[in-house]
Amino acid sequence: MSLEEAEKESTKSDSDEEAHVTGSMLEEEAIAKVAKQEGEVGKAELIDLLVLKVVHKYYKYKLQYDRYCDKMINRRAESRITNCDVLTRKGPITFKVYREDGIYEVIPNFKVSDLHLREWKEVMKACPDRKGKEWQTIYHQIQTRLDYLHTTKAELGINLDIPLSIQDPLEKLNDLANKKRKHADDIHNYFKETKRLKLSVEYGDHLPGTVLNEPFLGPGVDDHARTFSSLLLAKVDKRNLNPLMQMRTIEQLRQ
Repeated sequence: MSLEEAEKESTKSDSDEEAHVTGSMLEEEAIAKVAKQEGEVGKAELIDLLVLKVVHKYYKYKLQYDRYCDKMINRRAESRITNCDVLTRKGPITFKVYREDGIYEVIPNFKVSDLHLREWKEVMKACPDRKGKEWQTIYHQIQTRLDYLHTTKAELGINLDIPLSIQDPLEKLNDLANKKRKHADDIHNYFKETKRLKLSVEYGDHLPGTVLNEPFLGPGVDDHARTFSSLLLAKVDKRNLNPLMQMRTIEQLRQ
């Protein structure tokens, strides 16, 4: 192939490539235009369905939520807490927080909820053994919230170091609630059954005085039922079973 033919072939290839790119761009623009039109039609239908006032109301809520999320993201980006001081001795606590980058923050009427989880740990690490009533209150509130979070973490199987948005604790939470509800229903049904023992007692073979003075004759049927129920539940609890196995064990012991 001569040099002239090679140049013509190269020019032809470049033209074909440019035509392909131009065609792809036109196709993408057409798809984007159709999608935009569908979105506008969808918005119009939504406004017609919900009324403009309702749409504006929830759009306002969405903007507030977005601003809150941005605020929390920016707050998490703050530098580490290196020291803290309590500026008041009586009344509401005024808390001063010193950060690693040299910036400090004064928080009037301080509550532990003014800080988030990472900052709680930083406060406990930076100020582990401060004295005073106010500090004891702060330590107690932080420790109470940490204990509650760790209990929730164990029950739901969540990781506190990973955002909840990429986890799925709701499924575990629903399962836990169903188990607790089932356990409560089983106990309720069991006591309902034992209550029927008293209703099934026949007094026809007893004298009137015997029936009237029943409380003085020692433990009655209801007392025995309560004692039996307590012993049964205590025996089941010792086995440390899940709610379903507890129900089956109760049924087996009752037979």
